[in-house]
Amino acid sequence: MERYAGVADVVNGSTINVYGDSPHPATEQTPCRPTSYYGRTRHAQEKLIDFFCANSGKRCINLRYSHANSAERGVLHRFAELIHAEHSLGENPDEKIQVIALEDIVRMTKESVKFMANPPVEVNCCHPRIWTMRELAFAIKERLEQGRVVFDRKSGGEENSAYADVSRMIEWFGEPKIGVQTLIDRAAARLKNSAP
Repeated sequence: MERYAGVADVVNGSTINVYGDSPHPATEQTPCRPTSYYGRTRHAQEKLIDFFCANSGKRCINLRYSHANSAERGVLHRFAELIHAEHSLGENPDEKIQVIALEDIVRMTKESVKFMANPPVEVNCCHPRIWTMRELAFAIKERLEQGRVVFDRKSGGEENSAYADVSRMIEWFGEPKIGVQTLIDRAAARLKNSAP
């Protein structure tokens, strides 16, 4: 990374988990207080890349993604499998979450080079729609038309939320091109007609 930062501006794909868990949405000005090993390592990565870029006079943008989903990977796919198998989705039905399509992440990553500014710059990249885990699970269950939504408790978990304000993303890149319903449809399609 130090070698590349010495010759080029850098777009770094990171995660909104750098903000840590909170019942409130994070903005790019929210201090980073990661609460997981994943969040801490990605925050360290951001800071190291910012350091290398600053030392070499190059610029960096940190795109903070939230739950990238493709047809076969991501939180929606995992939820569909658990609902189909009638297994637990965990203990946080009220945890808030955002998702985004892999195609939108690729598009935003490519377009971000047009917005290079003085480092460091951060942009939250997620679908504007905020769900609770319960809402998302029942939307997937409805599309699956089979299985069962199971959580380990009836309520709770909002304090474990990691979600973000996306005003800067919309200003820079516009709304995501792939809607959440399309992502849900993709995640459910492979399992919908499977045997119980």
